[in-house]
Amino acid sequence: MSIGEFVVQCDLICHPDPMVGYRISSPEGVLAYLTDHEPALGLREFPAAPEWTSGYAVAIDADLLFHDCQYDDEEYLTRQGWGHSSLRQAFAFAELARVRELVTFHHDPARTDSGLDQRLEEAIQDLRPTFTVTAGYEGREFTLPLRSAPAGASLEQISGLPTARPRRAPKCDHDALTGPSQRESAPGMTPPSHATRIYIYGDW
Repeated sequence: MSIGEFVVQCDLICHPDPMVGYRISSPEGVLAYLTDHEPALGLREFPAAPEWTSGYAVAIDADLLFHDCQYDDEEYLTRQGWGHSSLRQAFAFAELARVRELVTFHHDPARTDSGLDQRLEEAIQDLRPTFTVTAGYEGREFTLPLRSAPAGASLEQISGLPTARPRRAPKCDHDALTGPSQRESAPGMTPPSHATRIYIYGDW
């Protein structure tokens, strides 16, 4: 789907409920958004080959990757199959997909800001990623640099892999489950022609 200069693509990703990851491309760069994602599920070692990795076709060569990092390694051992990743797994996925910057996202809501900062700093020192790592938080702004990005290419063409077959998600009355939606819209800002700005609103 195209919206102005943006090409929006999606593919099913690993989660107990129907879930998709999004890839948004423009002449300025590529954003991949994969929250509620468990690419390590069922694998003895992670990461595995790209063709066995959920979300790879969505994230490959992205300039900016937003990815689930809810658990630490010990927590994940007792929560396999819940649809979320450990911080270590998020780093491994970003390395496999050759992204330029990882934004850690979907933090466990029980964590404190200082605890998240310490956890991320320790992971960077331990894993020494080859890409930039940034903590995501509400209101943070990102600007994608100008670069040459293919427009209109399918996920199969981008990744060289077949994508998941689409399936119909069950109907769900969101407001009946959670109450009326309280969605914020981005301020009426017009980004400069040479950059794409991305804002984080909500989530934990």
